[in-house]
Amino acid sequence: MFDGAADDGALVSDRERFLNARKMIQAGQWSAFDRERKALDAYPLSPYLDYERLMRRLTITSGSQARTFVDEHSQSPLGVRYLGSYLGTTGKRRRWGDYLDAAAREPRSENLRCYYARAKRARGAKEEAWDLASRLWVSESSVNDACDPLFELWLGQGGLTDDLVWERATLAYGAREGGLLRYIASLGSAELQPALAALRGSYSQPQRSVSLAKGLDKTLGSQVITLGLERYSRYNPARALRQFESLDDDALTDAQSERVASAIAFRGLLERDEDVQGWVDAGLPQWSDDKLTELRLRWAIAEQDWSAIGTLFLALSSTAQEDATWRYWYARSLESRGLDDDAQVLYASVAKERSYYGFLSADKLGLPYSYQDAETVEITALDSALLEWTTGALWRVHELNAVGETRLAEAEWMHALRRLDGSQQLVLARIAKDQGWHRLSIDAANAGRHWNALDLRFPLAYVDDFYQRAAAQSLPVSELMAIARRESAFSPTARSPVGARGLMQIMPATGRSVARKVGMPVSTQALDNIEYNITLGSAYYSQLLERFDGRRAVALAAYNAGPNRVKNWLSADLPLDAWIETIPYRETRDYVKAVLAYSVVFDYRLGEKAQLMGNTNRSSGD
Repeated sequence: MFDGAADDGALVSDRERFLNARKMIQAGQWSAFDRERKALDAYPLSPYLDYERLMRRLTITSGSQARTFVDEHSQSPLGVRYLGSYLGTTGKRRRWGDYLDAAAREPRSENLRCYYARAKRARGAKEEAWDLASRLWVSESSVNDACDPLFELWLGQGGLTDDLVWERATLAYGAREGGLLRYIASLGSAELQPALAALRGSYSQPQRSVSLAKGLDKTLGSQVITLGLERYSRYNPARALRQFESLDDDALTDAQSERVASAIAFRGLLERDEDVQGWVDAGLPQWSDDKLTELRLRWAIAEQDWSAIGTLFLALSSTAQEDATWRYWYARSLESRGLDDDAQVLYASVAKERSYYGFLSADKLGLPYSYQDAETVEITALDSALLEWTTGALWRVHELNAVGETRLAEAEWMHALRRLDGSQQLVLARIAKDQGWHRLSIDAANAGRHWNALDLRFPLAYVDDFYQRAAAQSLPVSELMAIARRESAFSPTARSPVGARGLMQIMPATGRSVARKVGMPVSTQALDNIEYNITLGSAYYSQLLERFDGRRAVALAAYNAGPNRVKNWLSADLPLDAWIETIPYRETRDYVKAVLAYSVVFDYRLGEKAQLMGNTNRSSGD
């Protein structure tokens, strides 16, 4: 079984030869590369050399050769990654035979599906090509340019019908693609133009949708009204409601009426519009829509309307009523209405859980926190075929980490996890922990739903660095580790879609500002350095705590959503638990709860005294 201990002289030598070979590829030194490559057949990362070479030969590789590489590397991410690049290049060059030889089946991405349909048509499978063309064309947004030649031929063959035009026009309307809607409307027949004109008019003036639909076929007219009232509700839910209630009973189908009612209720609840509140409260028990009921519950929590919270809890589905969130708030409503015995029974039930609400409930009753910590099992035996494949994947991860390709290692890891069941994923989680692959251990334990394996899901990663920076900033070490756990799962090279970097996901601009304030070198690249990242992240969090008078929950919200935005959310009238529950952004709301709960778990793992709520020592009272 893999133990990662074979980091001997031969492996180190192969690793150096691998890095050398990559340089030869980049320099185009193919003769030297071929000699080096032959010596690396047994090295785990040799497929990456083959991949990099093939990527430079996309225009001269045959479809069958490409397919062979894909099939031979189906057990790693390389196969799929190479296939996408090969098909993109081959499609652009209209090498349709090679395209189909490599593709084997219809691809998933839109541009490659466009090429696939064009290849099918070029090879005589016109019926299949036209069928795919019609499916590609009916899209709520603009379709990839690779489809333009396909659509031109398809339109020339009379493939476009009014039904397809109307379907796409309504999709564009719903997606708020006004420019696309105008273009699609121009393609309809003379017979369809009145309905398309009404649809366009409804888009620009949704308050006129009901009148615009008059005189249209009932089926088309009801769609204009439905889309129009949904759109109108975004701007004025109360007026949209009045129009909806004035409709004839048969103006909309039951399904359309439900759509409009849901849209009006959603916008009204989001904006907390008192003009629709009574209508929403009357409708919630009949709608059986947990999403709407939960929005209304948070409105009631913001107003501390404990009676309404009790009533609304009963409007939730039985599944939603089992969620710790709403059991906790139902207990709060019972307690606030003097029903202490019933509240304590419910608090006691929630307090058995290891969660934000479990910890809140335990604090209510003065009970110790429930951690439900389960020792992970020893590594179990794997069948021979799985053992061979898994060991190969593990060595690739090991070596990718060794050569600094952390994100490629993470891709290999996730590819491997998708092929395993829960018990096998637990094996990999334990191996990752033993290797110090913190992010990978967390991913494997979560993938296998091993929620109580706290040593795998909450590793004491870089604990000495966190202790040092926590001491420097007079902060609890558990809190800094909780932030890093939520932000990056302890991945030093993590990148967010918006550019945040490293363990504590620091934006480059924030990093520069904090570095100047604390007298450190300014370096975006250094944000990948563990010590540098933790230093800046802890300093930034400390600055937020100072700005918000030591209020941890508020500072955490600011770390996630930005301090200026959070400043507008502050309320002196709400208890802390209610303020957190009514943070407008779900991402930030969930973030604050998670970090507070994670901090408790890390205190437990570090042997420290745990406290869910409360301030830092920088101020008194929360």
